[in-house]
Amino acid sequence: MTVLWAFTILACGTPEPKAVPPVVTDYVGTWKSRDDTVRLVLTADGHAQYTRGKWTNTGLVVGWEPEGFLLSAWPEPELHKVLVTPHDVEGYWWMTVDDVEVWRQTTEAVMGVPKAPE
Repeated sequence: MTVLWAFTILACGTPEPKAVPPVVTDYVGTWKSRDDTVRLVLTADGHAQYTRGKWTNTGLVVGWEPEGFLLSAWPEPELHKVLVTPHDVEGYWWMTVDDVEVWRQTTEAVMGVPKAPE
């Protein structure tokens, strides 16, 4: 089985990360839900980590779609839908991914308010 898995990876190749396009640079950062059950980290160079409950996918952004982004997974990439794009509300950045509202603090909010928004 291990030989088959290694052959599959070699035959298909390793996906390359897709850097964040200029139109969605606001997606870059560490995002989390109010109850800390969802955490999303997106880097400008296309690396990502998505945690929901006990499940985590650490991988690459392999595509950008009008409705969201694709994270590397086997056998096919996973589409994570961005239902509400990032927007600033009183120093906190919010967006909705996969039906979960997540937030990212701005520098000013981090300095003045060290806890999650209510």
